[in-house]
Amino acid sequence: MCRPPAEAELMPDPSDAPALPTEAARLATKKPDYYSSLPAVTIGRRRREAIACDLARLSAMAVGGHCFKNALASLQPLLQLGAARYGALMAAIGAPGATVTPLLGGLAFDAHPRRAAIVFASVALLGGAICAGGLVQGSPAAVLAGGVVLGVGHGCLVVASRAIASERKEDQAYAQGVLAAFANLGAWAGRAAAAPLAVKTGTVATPLAAALAVQTLSLGAAATASSVRRARRRPADCPFFASQRYWLVAGAHACVFGSFKVFEQFSSAIFVQRFSYDVRTAGLMASSVPLLSAVLAPYAGKLADRASMAQRNACTALMLGIAALAVLALCADVSRIQLLGCVGCVALGHAVLPTLLLARLRATLCSASSVGVAFGACEALAAAAHVLANLAFAYFHGRRVYAGAMGLLAALLALGFGLFVRSAALGPAPPRRSRTVDSPVSPTSMPVSFV
Repeated sequence: MCRPPAEAELMPDPSDAPALPTEAARLATKKPDYYSSLPAVTIGRRRREAIACDLARLSAMAVGGHCFKNALASLQPLLQLGAARYGALMAAIGAPGATVTPLLGGLAFDAHPRRAAIVFASVALLGGAICAGGLVQGSPAAVLAGGVVLGVGHGCLVVASRAIASERKEDQAYAQGVLAAFANLGAWAGRAAAAPLAVKTGTVATPLAAALAVQTLSLGAAATASSVRRARRRPADCPFFASQRYWLVAGAHACVFGSFKVFEQFSSAIFVQRFSYDVRTAGLMASSVPLLSAVLAPYAGKLADRASMAQRNACTALMLGIAALAVLALCADVSRIQLLGCVGCVALGHAVLPTLLLARLRATLCSASSVGVAFGACEALAAAAHVLANLAFAYFHGRRVYAGAMGLLAALLALGFGLFVRSAALGPAPPRRSRTVDSPVSPTSMPVSFV
């Protein structure tokens, strides 16, 4: 009679099981990928090419709006608009940036980071087309409506581009510097090429069509520029609007932006009226500020990414800018060498400070869920500071109180210096945690995931 096998006899012998592959064997049998067969020099070169292509697409997103707005400024003598209507057009383009429009754009970017930039670029292109059509057809209503739509789309697009640049881990400050350089180059190209092109062709339709073509390229860049895929997060326990560090850095950026932009707008007239230079020389010296900023801004960002002296560099640039504006305010008799030195200091600050401050702004945020709205609030604050500084400077300039006008810019820059020093004393924001909400979890089913 056959007896059933014992339980021990049914169990497999552990020694008969196949041995698990070791890590060395797994690596030896792993199929090599494409990049592992390339030399290190080739990999580094291709990585640099990919970074340059990424930054070029990112920076080209907002170039079209800058080019179109400055083309309008260059075409002012040729447009069939009076001074009042031209001022209303400029106000219609700039007013959305000083309201809640950047905040709404930041909220839209946080909600849909991959589609928001395309929508913003499309709105800006639509506004530019309406404005250009109104200028060609002589319709003031269409001109103002297009200006408002252009201002809304372009303001939101600037916020989106800065928020995307802040998501770069290794070269965030360099990306902000490249953004500033492309913005200055786009503004310079629109201002320099529009009027000669209109005079050569005999119509303003040609430069307006060229500006719209640049905006179309910006739309294509926005469609291809990619944002880092992020998990949706609940608000952290320290939102950006409750962070003292954020408001100090944003306030310093607003002071710097307002001071340098007003100087860029009025410096040519100041050089002619206060220092008795001819119009051509004054224009060349005034135009050197954005050009030097376009050249120096990427290098300032790269230096900030690679060195640990960003705070010291920012303080040095702030002190040089304050000293240059103070010399222009207090000294009525300035030689050409001294004036060029002051303009060089202002250009250096114009290149370095916005780049470093925008890169530092990301470090004040403790949650990745509010990057867009944080940059939107910073943009709105900077636009409001620009408007107020413009009004105050125009008040002094209209009464020919040039010392008071330049002293106002120096005082505004000194206020930014104080805010920056205070933010540096507080240090970076402490790391916080926020719970992801991609998939709802039960407290009893599995542990909550933190990022």
